[in-house]
Amino acid sequence: MGLLRLEVDPPDAIIWVDGEYLGHANGWVESTLRVPVGVRRVELEAAGFMSQRFDIAITIHEEVILRLAMQPEIEDLDDVSEDS
Repeated sequence: MGLLRLEVDPPDAIIWVDGEYLGHANGWVESTLRVPVGVRRVELEAAGFMSQRFDIAITIHEEVILRLAMQPEIEDLDDVSEDS
């Protein structure tokens, strides 16, 4: 197993690894997941934000850190510009 640390905004984003639901990013101790070694498909979802998908190589000898600020959904951007 390897380690994947999530530094994600919003911190309560839902995480999937290889299609398996793993809960919220901030629901793990120090936001770190134990995942099988190899290339893993990581997906993040959060209400009001565009979903993100990555293929990440996980190795046994290091902690991989995913730093990500998720982008608001397009219709949310339209709402903000109309308020300005």
